[in-house]
Amino acid sequence: MIFPNQPDFKRWGTKGKQWFEEEIAYQIYQDGTFLQFSMNYHRVAVQLMTIAIRLSELNHQKMNATVYDRATASLKFLRVCMDDISGMLPNYGANDGALFFKWNDAPYRDFRPQLQALAGVLGVDANIPKLFEDTLWLGSKKPERSLSLQASSYSFPDGGYYVFKEKEVLTFIRCGSHKDRPSQADNLHLDIWYKGENVLQDAGSYKYNTTTDLLKYFMGTESHNTVMIDEYDQMKKGSRFIWYKWSQCLSASLEDNGQKLSFTGTVSVFRHLDKKITHTRKVEKLKGEAQWKVTDVLQHVPSGGHKLRQLWHTPLNSAYSIQIIAKASIPLSPEEKLSWYSGHYGQKTEEHQIEFKTEDNQITTVITLQ
Repeated sequence: MIFPNQPDFKRWGTKGKQWFEEEIAYQIYQDGTFLQFSMNYHRVAVQLMTIAIRLSELNHQKMNATVYDRATASLKFLRVCMDDISGMLPNYGANDGALFFKWNDAPYRDFRPQLQALAGVLGVDANIPKLFEDTLWLGSKKPERSLSLQASSYSFPDGGYYVFKEKEVLTFIRCGSHKDRPSQADNLHLDIWYKGENVLQDAGSYKYNTTTDLLKYFMGTESHNTVMIDEYDQMKKGSRFIWYKWSQCLSASLEDNGQKLSFTGTVSVFRHLDKKITHTRKVEKLKGEAQWKVTDVLQHVPSGGHKLRQLWHTPLNSAYSIQIIAKASIPLSPEEKLSWYSGHYGQKTEEHQIEFKTEDNQITTVITLQ
């Protein structure tokens, strides 16, 4: 469409539109989540959808209804997962730093410009008050509808994400099955944002080519706020980006009784240790209070003195007091150390890692922010 004087432009235009429509239907699930299990790679797809939709309409070759449906669903999913204060999303999934079209001067991790641009092209009000340059470059329609963002809880079961969304507080939980290749061993990861700060964080990616120990940490389970058994990742690591014995969601549910939000999910994990092992995590939160109760239960762990390791990652210099108290059959003492956090590809800084260990099969934890 941009180069109509090139040879065979009509044939390539026809094929390109067909392939684009097919790939959007394949790569983006019906609930708006993305087969690469990565917020940043999903944003790449968002920019490509925005440009393709805009160009196709200007050239009177409108994309099919599935592209519009999946683009709108993507917009809602990413907007729900976005911290309203910073515009950032959980540092979730593989991230090589890709941002194809930098049409604004917002920070790299700020998703508002790209989501606002997609909303403008779709004629949707995404409740992003600040105007970003992307929207001015691409143009926008008068909003015909708005995203429904008034709920306190959201489920995205196709991709496996569950979100509590309150004023100044975002609680993000990963609980998914894998029909497409998983990116990181991070099932039942818990991410918390409070007043614009990522107080319980995903450590990120760092680099795809680095030392063996750093690859294991960033791609594996230890860099996430979930549970390990000894040094085992939730899945068996293969070469490069490959995982074997994929973790799978067995059940997941959200409940909102008007006063309390609760999530309960069970996943099949550590199948390379024993195929029967399951991990159930329950997250409970009273509305309006900065306190979470987390209960982790592992079933069918083989006998032999295996230790359950519950991991939490917090900023090194948080603006808030983060108190984490855990107990099994007895109160547990935290083991604290410095570990790594990578907010941008190829960069790493120190973060605070808190770990609780027990040979029991259950840990109950209370997280309080002040």
